[in-house]
Amino acid sequence: MALKTSDFDYDLPEGLIAQQPARVRDQSRLMVLDRTTGRRSHHMFRELPERLREGDVLVLNDTRVIPAMFGCHRRTGGRIEGLFLRELSLGRWQVMLRGGGRCRSGEVISLSGEDNCTLMLSKRLDAGVWEVAVAPPVPAPELLDRVGRTPLPPYIRRPGPMTDAQDRAAYQTVFAARPGAVAAPTAGLHFTEAVLEALRGRGVQL
Repeated sequence: MALKTSDFDYDLPEGLIAQQPARVRDQSRLMVLDRTTGRRSHHMFRELPERLREGDVLVLNDTRVIPAMFGCHRRTGGRIEGLFLRELSLGRWQVMLRGGGRCRSGEVISLSGEDNCTLMLSKRLDAGVWEVAVAPPVPAPELLDRVGRTPLPPYIRRPGPMTDAQDRAAYQTVFAARPGAVAAPTAGLHFTEAVLEALRGRGVQL
């Protein structure tokens, strides 16, 4: 029998989608599935070390989230939301633009929050994805740190948003080291130094 994508549809009430992280990272919920019995049980994330054994290995994603979201505006006044994807070379970025469906190669748009900084749309690479030339050319981390915002999943719709400073802290893992992620590695957000220390104490390899 052929599988259909509708076979995997399920109901997820919006009220169960957290709109901001737990105040204490390791007080989030943890579901454990026993593969031998199929039994599910519910715990707190801080109990994770008790569920693992000496010699188990946990691979941690240590990328650091960069403030990759930025705003732009066209000369007509239209607003565009941008997501930085990567720096090709100094002054050359690959970005995703939302609200820029009618943009054309050669068009120049202004970067919100940064006077006299523009992006010229050099080449359309894919639907919504562009190569742009930044003028004046500034290293991407330096410019994004000034004007960028923390990229959040589209299902987060807050009535009263947290500040970007709060987001920059909340959506960063405690072991983040290498800058470059344009989306939070959400599986790692629940770890605390106490949980990591308890894992090491049980002989879990990190």
